[in-house]
Amino acid sequence: MMRVFGRAISMLLLSLGTTSAHGQALVSCGASEGRAYVIEGGLVRPGKGGWISDQITDGKFEVVKRGAEYDIHYYDATRRSYSARQDDSATVIALREAPTELVILAVYPSRGAGGTTEVFQFRPLDREVVWMQMKYGGLIKKTSVFHARCD
Repeated sequence: MMRVFGRAISMLLLSLGTTSAHGQALVSCGASEGRAYVIEGGLVRPGKGGWISDQITDGKFEVVKRGAEYDIHYYDATRRSYSARQDDSATVIALREAPTELVILAVYPSRGAGGTTEVFQFRPLDREVVWMQMKYGGLIKKTSVFHARCD
């Protein structure tokens, strides 16, 4: 039963993606918008912390699978690609693989002079992602929750 279930997941993910030299692109997502809680301290002056609107308008990211390993590839406004694993030394693992969702954890130990943790909940059938980003240890500490449409 588990073998059949695993094949169903693989077939679903393969049907969504494209292949490149970097691996199998499973899903690609665009601009993200959401809310963030900013913590006072560092560059955030007293009285300026709290809830804010947060967005990433020109960015794009995709989940890539090469063999058994996952990666998150980011594209900036110039469409330059960055790999979470290779460029930021992140640990990237799948927390859940199912036909209706793929949950990815990415931990960046030294991004932004501190650290960053991201959790992505991709919903391929609905072509969307809900994701959380927590920045800690740097000059701006904040936790954001975003939503983006995916191809």
